[in-house]
Amino acid sequence: MRWPFLEIVASREDFKDLVTTGSEMTSLKSGNPFLSRIAFAAAIACLLPLPGVISAQVAPKPAIPSASPSVAGRATLHVYRQWHFAGSLGKFPAFVDEREVASVGNGRFFVARLEPGRHVIRNKDKTRTAEIDMKAGQDYYVRLEFTSGFVNHMIATHVAEEVGRSEMQPLKPVEAGNIKDPNIVVAQAAGPGKAADGEHAATLSPEEESALAAATRSAESAEQAADLQGALNQYSSIYNTYGPGLAPAALRDLQAHIVKILSALESSASEAEGKANQREALAIYMTALNGTPDFAADQFDQRLRVHIFTLVAHLTPPPAIPEEARRHVGYAAAAVQLAEKDPAQLDSAIDEFQQALRIAPWWPELYYNTGLLLEKKERFGDAARCLNLYLLAAPNAQDAAAVRQRMYALEYKEKALHKN
Repeated sequence: MRWPFLEIVASREDFKDLVTTGSEMTSLKSGNPFLSRIAFAAAIACLLPLPGVISAQVAPKPAIPSASPSVAGRATLHVYRQWHFAGSLGKFPAFVDEREVASVGNGRFFVARLEPGRHVIRNKDKTRTAEIDMKAGQDYYVRLEFTSGFVNHMIATHVAEEVGRSEMQPLKPVEAGNIKDPNIVVAQAAGPGKAADGEHAATLSPEEESALAAATRSAESAEQAADLQGALNQYSSIYNTYGPGLAPAALRDLQAHIVKILSALESSASEAEGKANQREALAIYMTALNGTPDFAADQFDQRLRVHIFTLVAHLTPPPAIPEEARRHVGYAAAAVQLAEKDPAQLDSAIDEFQQALRIAPWWPELYYNTGLLLEKKERFGDAARCLNLYLLAAPNAQDAAAVRQRMYALEYKEKALHKN
């Protein structure tokens, strides 16, 4: 199957006049003819509104009033992010009515005083928001939930007061330097159970400590037996399960140990390559890539993918695309079709492409298609990264020059977005 390159257009009228802008290139066999570049670009174009429609329907953005010292006459908003292994070191902006008010780290919360009325709370993703009609004197709770994968994002969820109170109990307030709008966000003292310096103390129960010790012994045994792949999986599981209760020093040590194992796996794969054991090397690189936690992604993710791209390019015959990867691509195609009526399906399509890329990270077209969806979501930085990976996976693609220009445009849009 051959996939011509088509530009995404700004309106249905423009789409009617489209012509191909580059020569066709031969793709890996996907088994999904409806996911050709033309069909995919057309599906995305159909989701774009006609000119002028959005500006005619969207009400003016409500201004955020300055909070007075008194709570009387205002609503209280609690926004929090529970501690999770995924994205553990990242901080994410929190917006109230399109104004960034705080940057929320792992296991952090903030409190804001707002005028009664309708307010919209979100992270970067403008489609996964919490919209709340607030009343004076009432408390409202919004949980920021991190979803991880090839690309990551957070969603805002309005939760019941009793749920929010319970889930916020072990968390810490955002640091003073991460409060973007002090007129809205109220400074908070450290929550109960926290050390005076703001560091989070160990909070494991005796039963958890016993289970952690057993899990650590098992991981250490795998490491001593030179089973680095098993050790990585077990240490990552420890981090995910017990990380919230570890003291800061123990958490940092565990992170450093995981990085050490990832480096050892990379070296082991490189050694297998040197001995012409390419398929063994590919399996090791795949284990390392899928076991890389978010805190180590900047160091390892792209480098491991490039190793995989290089290996696959020299394998004869090349590795087959697993049927499970094709299934996720089919799911992504269906989600794109449904997104015309339900825009939230675009997130599902992105998630499905991520699942396929975990199974077949050498599949170039999936990076390209994911980039198109991310551009539609105005996640320009992630979109540019996907297009860059497409170019790295398919360096001789006949549409490389056009894709590179699109990547540069996305990089500029990301810079411009942060300036605002």
